[in-house]
Amino acid sequence: MELNFELLKTEALDDHIYRGQTVDIGAPQLYGGLVMGQAVYAASQTVPSDRMIHSMHAYFILPGDPYAPIIYQIDPIREGKSFSTRRIVAIQHGKAIFNMSASFQIKEPGISHQLDHEPVKGPEGLLNLKQINSEAAERTEGVLKERLKSWAQTKWPIEIRPIQAFDPLNPIKAPPKLGIWFRILEDISSESLAFRQASLACLSDYMLLSTALIPHGISWLKGVKHAASLDHSMWFHEHFHGSSWMLYLMDSPKAGNSRGLTRGSIYDQSGRLITSLAQEGLIRA
Repeated sequence: MELNFELLKTEALDDHIYRGQTVDIGAPQLYGGLVMGQAVYAASQTVPSDRMIHSMHAYFILPGDPYAPIIYQIDPIREGKSFSTRRIVAIQHGKAIFNMSASFQIKEPGISHQLDHEPVKGPEGLLNLKQINSEAAERTEGVLKERLKSWAQTKWPIEIRPIQAFDPLNPIKAPPKLGIWFRILEDISSESLAFRQASLACLSDYMLLSTALIPHGISWLKGVKHAASLDHSMWFHEHFHGSSWMLYLMDSPKAGNSRGLTRGSIYDQSGRLITSLAQEGLIRA
């Protein structure tokens, strides 16, 4: 059970057709962030090298199979002077499991501003997610213990340090806000921008939907019967090197009709806003 960013590098089979390999990370279905990251990387291979992805809008259609490869079919629907547009469909077992629209743009000068975040604790001295899950596993038995141990032992290409202290065994009701520091464990600064952006897309799906659970005092261990990402949008604002800590701030403005809406902003350690996100997920409690 190891998610490795090298899996994001899809294999070209033909013009605008790519294949991606999968991995079982111990979840009931294929991790959606992997599909999203592979789709970003594959689509990036079909545009001129001077164009970077600036936005993507994706829908998760069916649960993915973690034991079968994925075929990505890419439709180059527009090639303009400044923008390229791509439509991507991910297929397993002959059925579409995911589709995405992506837009790429050349680098252009223009007006610039950003909304800065409120002051937060730095990553130094915070417990990481593996430590939190390991400690919680020692305080319980049975299925919960095994699930927490599995989460702690799963090998991820990133380290995550939550800013707010929380207990996965005893969630408490709180405002729907969540902040984490994360860092990519391998130095990817020499990789292509397309690969670095695919890496960010891959990891962005990991904790975002959790924010919608907080005001209800429930967690993935207690109170949630079924949950799944429905759609996911990202806007890529700035280049980033990916070799230092990044800040991921999330909130959930609304939940209803068994769906939770969540939003996120990712900043580099200097405070530059790198990426903005929005996701809606199915939550049955």
